[in-house]
Amino acid sequence: MKSSTSEKNLCRRYSLAELSLATKDFSEEHVIGKGGFGRVYKGFISNRSTAVAIKRRLASDPSQGQTEFVAEIETLSKFRHRNLVSLIGYCDEHGEMILVYDYMSNGTLADHLYNKSTRSWNQLLKICIGAGRGLDYLHSGCSIIHRDVKPTNILLDKYFTAKVSDFGLAKHLGQNFFKSHVMTNVKGSFGYFDPSYFTTGRLTTASDTYAFGVILLELLSGRPAVEEKLAENEVCMNIWAQEKIRNGKADQIVASSLKGDISEDCLKTFVGVVKRCLHRDPKKRLTMTRVVAQLELALEQQERKGTTTTQKLQFWPFRNRAGSTPKAIPPIEEDDDKLQIAVSAADILDMTDNFSTMCLSDQSNVFHGVLETGQEVSIKRLSKKIPDHEFLAQISTLTNLKHENVVELLAFCVDGDMQVLVYESAPQGSLHDILHGRKAAGLEAAAGQALTWSQRIKIAVGVARGLYYIHGLKLIHRNIKSSNVLVFEDENAKITDLHPSTQCSCKESYFDELHPYHLVSNSDYHPPECVGGILKRKGDVYSFGVVLLELLTGRKPYDRTRGKGQEYLVLWAKPQLGSDKVHDIVDAELKAAYPSMAAETMARIADSCLDFQPGRRPKMNFILKSLEQLLSPQDSELKVTEIV
Repeated sequence: MKSSTSEKNLCRRYSLAELSLATKDFSEEHVIGKGGFGRVYKGFISNRSTAVAIKRRLASDPSQGQTEFVAEIETLSKFRHRNLVSLIGYCDEHGEMILVYDYMSNGTLADHLYNKSTRSWNQLLKICIGAGRGLDYLHSGCSIIHRDVKPTNILLDKYFTAKVSDFGLAKHLGQNFFKSHVMTNVKGSFGYFDPSYFTTGRLTTASDTYAFGVILLELLSGRPAVEEKLAENEVCMNIWAQEKIRNGKADQIVASSLKGDISEDCLKTFVGVVKRCLHRDPKKRLTMTRVVAQLELALEQQERKGTTTTQKLQFWPFRNRAGSTPKAIPPIEEDDDKLQIAVSAADILDMTDNFSTMCLSDQSNVFHGVLETGQEVSIKRLSKKIPDHEFLAQISTLTNLKHENVVELLAFCVDGDMQVLVYESAPQGSLHDILHGRKAAGLEAAAGQALTWSQRIKIAVGVARGLYYIHGLKLIHRNIKSSNVLVFEDENAKITDLHPSTQCSCKESYFDELHPYHLVSNSDYHPPECVGGILKRKGDVYSFGVVLLELLTGRKPYDRTRGKGQEYLVLWAKPQLGSDKVHDIVDAELKAAYPSMAAETMARIADSCLDFQPGRRPKMNFILKSLEQLLSPQDSELKVTEIV
C-alpha cells in the first residue's frame, strides 16, 4: 500500500502475525460482524489487556477495495473527534487490508433500533446528537462528505457515545474553501441515497444530511429504511413516513415502544428537522450544524417534560466526600453527558496546602496542586461566589467541551462559599510564561527559551482551532490572552478560563456603524467596543489578534518599561503590520530565522483581527485556514479543525 507520511505518523502499522495472535488466527469465535466487505473480529492487543475491533477485508482481486482501504486510513489518521471512531492501526502485509479500531462494546446503532430497542427516547436523541456532531465536524471542519451514513456505520461505546465510522467511500472537497460539490459515480447504501445525488451525480454535504434524516425516521418509527416483506407502498420507510407527515399524522409513525414517551413540543421539533433533512432541494436542507442545534432543542424540550431543575441535579455524581486526597482523578463510568467529578473542600485544601501553594502566572486565584500519584493540576478558586445552581450549570457546559485545544475540566468542588474548578496542568505553563516570564511568589522570573518560528505558528494554530471550536458552540470566551493559553508537549496550545455562561448573539452588527476613534480603550486585550459593555465573537477575534502580536514581536501587550509611544503593543505595532516595516517589529530572539513571507502573512492576519470595526474582522474559520497554510510541511500533516 502506498501510505502517506501523515498516515505513517499517526497510526501504527501492525504485522499480520500480531493481528493473528490477537484474534486466535482470525477464529470464528472472535467474529462480531460480517458483510460484503469481509469480517470484523474482536481482538486483544497490548499483552491482551486492550480490546480492539479488527476489520479484515476479503477480496479475491488484490486491487478490490484498495481505494476505500487507503481512504479510510488517511481520513481517520488526519482527523480526530470524540464522535468519530478512532483508528489505532492497520496491516497491509501480504496484500491484506486490515484496520484496527477502538472496540465499541455496545455495537452499532442498528443493534438498538427496530423492534428490539431498549433505549429510551432521551437516549436515542443523545445518540443522534452525537452522530450529528461527528458529521458536522466532517463537513465544517474537514470538508469531507461521508457518503455512506447509516445506522450500521454509527458505533456506540460503553457510554453509548455515538461514533461515526466506515470512511471507505468518503470524499474530500479539497482545499477550495468555496467548493460545494464534487461529481462522482454514485455510491452508498440503498434506502439512504439522496435522490438528487442519484439522478445528477452531484455529491454535496446535503447528501449526508438526507441520509441522516432517514436515520432520524428509523429512530422515531423503529423500522428499517427498507422492509421488503411489507406492502409495496410501505417497503421504503422514508416514503411511507413522509406521506404520513405531510398528512399531519406524524404520531402514527412513532414506534409502539415510544408511544407516550415523547413530549408534544419535542416531537414537533424533531419532525421539523426530519422534513428539512429530506427536502427534495439539497440547497434547502439544513446544514448539520443546524440539525444538531435543533436536535439539542428537541432534547431540551423532552427533558422539560415532568423534570424540574432540582430533579436533574440529583443525578450528578458526587464522590470522594471522605476528606482524603484522591489518589488520581477517577475514570468516568457514568453516562457520557455527566462527566463531572465532585471532590470535597478537604481534598482541595489538602492539595493546595490551604491555598498557600504557588499562584500560576498572573492569576492570583489559580493554584498549583499535586495528587498522590504525582499528577499535577491547576486549581482555580472563583474569586466571587455565584449561585450554586448557576455554577453547576456552567460545570455542565464545561464538561461537554471536548477538543484537543481546549483545557479539560477534571473535577470541581462546591462547598459553602468555596467554588473551585480543577483542570489539567501544563508543564510548560502558559504562553505568557514562555514569552515574558512567570511571576510567582512575588518574584519576576525570566522568560523561557525563545520559541522558534515553527513553534510559534503551531501555538497560534492551536489557539485558533480551540477558539473556532468554542465559537462553533455559540459560546464567547471573553478573556483570550496569552496567560489563558497553556502550552503542553509538542507545543500543543490549549485555551483555558472559558466563561460558558456567555452565549453569542446571531446578529453581530451592533457596533459596526460606530465611529472607531472614540472607542479606543487602553485595555491590554479587550477590543475597543468593550466600553459599551457588550462583547461578541468578534471581540474574541480582536483579543486573538493581540496574542498573534505577542508571538510575532515577543512583546507584552503593555510594558511600562518601553519608551514613549511603545508601551501599548497594539498602538505601537499596528501601523507597521501592513507595511514593509513589519520585519522591524519581529522578535529579535528569532535572529532572522523565520520565513519572510510567512511573517508578513501572520502580520496581515493580526492586522485584520485588530480592525477597529468589529464587522470587518474575519471569522475564526478564515483565520484558521490562513494560519494553517503557514505550518511547516511536517506540522501541516497534523491539521485537525474540530467542531462539536
